[in-house]
Amino acid sequence: MNAQFPAPDKTTKIEALLILEAKTREAATLSELQFLIVNETRKLIECRQILLHRGSPFRAGWRIEKISSVSQVDRNAPLIKYLATEIKTALRKEAWDQTEPIDINFKTKGKDEAYPFQKGIYIPMKNQRGSDLGGISLLSENKISKQEIMLATRLASTYAHAWSALKPTSKTGWYLLSKRNLLIASILLILVGFIPVPLTVLAPVEVVARDALVITAPIEAS
Repeated sequence: MNAQFPAPDKTTKIEALLILEAKTREAATLSELQFLIVNETRKLIECRQILLHRGSPFRAGWRIEKISSVSQVDRNAPLIKYLATEIKTALRKEAWDQTEPIDINFKTKGKDEAYPFQKGIYIPMKNQRGSDLGGISLLSENKISKQEIMLATRLASTYAHAWSALKPTSKTGWYLLSKRNLLIASILLILVGFIPVPLTVLAPVEVVARDALVITAPIEAS
């Protein structure tokens, strides 16, 4: 969990950035993209741990989705709960405009909550409409430099664009819903066809008495 990749020197960082952005565009699924975000980013950014968050910290459902060098996140683990709580507390500061990176400083409260990487930065990821997709927490023992933050912010923008492309849209959802409704309607129409319905024929008619009786009266001619 605490393994560290050697950081590339300044002459190769641009090349590494281009390669990583190319890999991002080639991601075929959202799960593949999320794995790339937490593991490949560490090869370019000088930090010790990367957390990928999903959703908005100001809404229900916000959570830690992926952690670098960890195959599966146990959200019930004490450490994961501690990290989620501390980061959410930092993000809910009134002064934060929810668009720029924000500093994260952890406070060790006990043995179970001890975490070696006490300094970090959170970078939000938003779609083109400005809605929260999630965010990236870059954590380390030391304060992350401005150069690394600028580089990570560019990557976060690239990741957000790819995330939006891979995430199912509401248009797709409405299409599936409409397709299902069409199928249900077709079945109902077929079933209605089997219900007997009395038929009424409308045609010109003539009213005739059943037992006609002709009454004649003498007429006196003048």
